[in-house]
Amino acid sequence: MRPPWSSLVRSASQSRGALALVSLLTRAAPKNPHLALRLPASTRCLHLNSPPFTNHATWRELSGDKSHHGTYPSRTHNCGELRSHHDGQEVVLCGWAQFIRHISSDLVFIHVRDAFGVTQLVFSGDPSTANGAAVKTVIENLTVESVICAVGAVRKRLPKTIKKTLPTGEIEVELKSLYLLNPADQLPFVLSHDELPSEETRLKYRYLDLRRPFLQNNLRVRSLTASTIRNFLIDKGFVEVETPILFKSTPEGACEYIVPTRTPGAFYALPQSPQQHKQLLMSAGMDRYFQIARCFRDEGLRADRQPEFTQVDLEMSFVTARDIQDLIEGMVATIWHRVLGIELGKDAFPRMTYQDAMSRFGSDKPDTRFAMEINDISPHLPDITTDSALDCLVVKGGAALAKLEIKSLEEAMGMQNVKDIAIVKISDANRDGTWLAETSLTKQSVHVDETREALSRGMKVEVGDLIVINKRPKFFGVSEGVGNEGGSTPLGRTRLKAASLLQSKGFMVIDPALHNFLWVESFPLFSPEDPTTGRAWVSTHHPFTAPVAEDVELLVAKPEEVCSRPTLRPSPQWCRDRWRVDPHPFARAADLDSGERAQGGSHGRVSLFFHAQFGIKTLTTPTLLGTTTQFTKEEYSLFNHLINALRCGCPPHGGIALGFDRLMSIICRTPSIRDVIAFPKSSAGKDFVVDSPSNVTEKKLREYGLQLVECQKE
Repeated sequence: MRPPWSSLVRSASQSRGALALVSLLTRAAPKNPHLALRLPASTRCLHLNSPPFTNHATWRELSGDKSHHGTYPSRTHNCGELRSHHDGQEVVLCGWAQFIRHISSDLVFIHVRDAFGVTQLVFSGDPSTANGAAVKTVIENLTVESVICAVGAVRKRLPKTIKKTLPTGEIEVELKSLYLLNPADQLPFVLSHDELPSEETRLKYRYLDLRRPFLQNNLRVRSLTASTIRNFLIDKGFVEVETPILFKSTPEGACEYIVPTRTPGAFYALPQSPQQHKQLLMSAGMDRYFQIARCFRDEGLRADRQPEFTQVDLEMSFVTARDIQDLIEGMVATIWHRVLGIELGKDAFPRMTYQDAMSRFGSDKPDTRFAMEINDISPHLPDITTDSALDCLVVKGGAALAKLEIKSLEEAMGMQNVKDIAIVKISDANRDGTWLAETSLTKQSVHVDETREALSRGMKVEVGDLIVINKRPKFFGVSEGVGNEGGSTPLGRTRLKAASLLQSKGFMVIDPALHNFLWVESFPLFSPEDPTTGRAWVSTHHPFTAPVAEDVELLVAKPEEVCSRPTLRPSPQWCRDRWRVDPHPFARAADLDSGERAQGGSHGRVSLFFHAQFGIKTLTTPTLLGTTTQFTKEEYSLFNHLINALRCGCPPHGGIALGFDRLMSIICRTPSIRDVIAFPKSSAGKDFVVDSPSNVTEKKLREYGLQLVECQKE
């Protein structure tokens, strides 16, 4: 049974806006394209000949709509443009009502904001006049964040009312006309409040959060940086090429996103990077390629990681590692000059070996903005460190940390065996080095008494310091559970945590504007995957990284010795005459870091068929290492397209990929890359704006030949 028309109209008039009225009338009305409804006597007849409705007066009465419909004046200036020399000019401004202050019935101040700034409007007219009454009516219906169009005359403020913190603070606009273009109703949060809601709420209503000048500026700086990179590379002879988003599943290290198709059993994969396609472009003779590329990895998320991210990807033919580094240094210097107004000299990009970075800072992306280096005290205690290393970290002023804070340092290590950790506070009683005899890791050495004083002096141990000692495997890059994993050592992670705690207490100050760039070179080509056997190896960067020239003969002649011998040998070309303890051949690879964040890695690529075959197989054939495997035969076949391209005359080439989101986070000085991305995912990988990932219907699953099963928790 249909409800009476009168009750429908009453319901519609009490509801919010026009859509509710349309919905009510549509459900109840007969299927007649030329419908005329006779409303109660208190209203006029509403004709629904064809949308939009022709009787606007009645429409406003029913819907309560107070906004302006129709044309409005075109804006003459933006809200950050007006200055004192515009005094007396009539202007039109459009934007959002950020702030409304009623002083009296005939004096109202309104701050109007757009993407360029804020301007103060003032209404001081006579409400008894027709024009004044019209403006006053609009103001009475105005809410914060409503979209308005203001017409008025610029006038200088009195000297005592000038607002120096505002670029437009010398002037204000006296209102003559005001149009309410779109009212804001029921905002989930108010942007002008100092206290912001939770990040989840702001991500859900990202279109509101993005109105904040802080985020608006970040996106504009991001756009400027992207255009700077494009112009720089194009001037250097690079060609921008878009590579496919729908790729194939290949074992490159990270987890992939799989895309089903309507063909049973056939799937695409979203690319982890354009790595393989850019090498194909080098084989195609493109010579210099670049792309600001979208990449996808299904990994654990954190403040500096997103499931979909952007990287500045480039590749060059007939180049050396130094050519790539010189290019990137020039590009970064250009960005810093144009975007930040900072000049970077050639000495702004020092170099450090992987071995030095890991041993001194405990990370392959060391934060060199503060000291607190890690000391290897193994040579002082040789009788207890035959097959391991003892790292010692002196946290200056760390004795002042609370018990829970010191506990957090232990947790930062990520160690399963707490017996390999020792923490001691330095006081007058043990400042002379007797602290070595207080820890279970060092007191058993017969060399404690003879080395304790010299060791304390060398590390500049003082009263009030905190000593953290960790016993770790001698070789870096060992799998999780042993300690060295994810490009860092336990004390490397503790070092960063300690710096964060000291900063929070005011004991340490790190200039946020300080950018310490650093090339980390001489990465090992392979890293052990299984520490219990020492025989399973994975590519430290990826299978497409070439070995250094001096190691090629070793790979050919005795590859099993290269991957297993823990002996000392010099490598002056790549280690700067430093000796290293490393059982792996060197990779032609280097990472560019800034602060604690890795910006990108440059690599010489495998360009010979044998190099590619060797790198991808990573010593997997029975004639080399028997049962030691990285890729199965089926996985190896997934790279046939690349192997074939390398066999068709591929030039020597190399390239780099810079994390664009991380780069922007550094430029904009934000703690999270989510602040430099328009619509980021949450830390759990969820897009709250559109509520994705989301479920699909059973029909859609059947269409793609998919069936949901319950996953077993590991």
